[in-house]
Amino acid sequence: MTPQECRSTRPAPLPLPDDSNQHRQKRLPLTEGFLHFIRFVDAHGNTSFLNASWPLGPQWAGKTVRATLDTKQGVVTVFYQATRDSKPQSIAEFSFPIREEVYPVAERFRRPVPSIWLEVVLVDHRVSTMC
Repeated sequence: MTPQECRSTRPAPLPLPDDSNQHRQKRLPLTEGFLHFIRFVDAHGNTSFLNASWPLGPQWAGKTVRATLDTKQGVVTVFYQATRDSKPQSIAEFSFPIREEVYPVAERFRRPVPSIWLEVVLVDHRVSTMC
């Protein structure tokens, strides 16, 4: 089959809705939700993300951790999972105030999605303030 023959058998493309260019905003609004960061902890027990250094303690040096920012609550929680089959442990929690308005997720973007993360074991909560 030639490329021309292939194109002639395809259905016509659907027209775009009138609001299809809304995604081309200069600045998208921040919505409620979670941002996840997988990071390595340095030799001093610190990790970095969001343009900040986060002290976790020397016992975590050389480990890989997951940090989750809850944009609605303005809190960063750091988790450690020792093995693939173990439950993640919450090892630190930091206040991270969001300095702009956080909007609810629009209904048209909401969908039932199972959590990709395992159930968490709360162990050692140290609360600090960043920024």
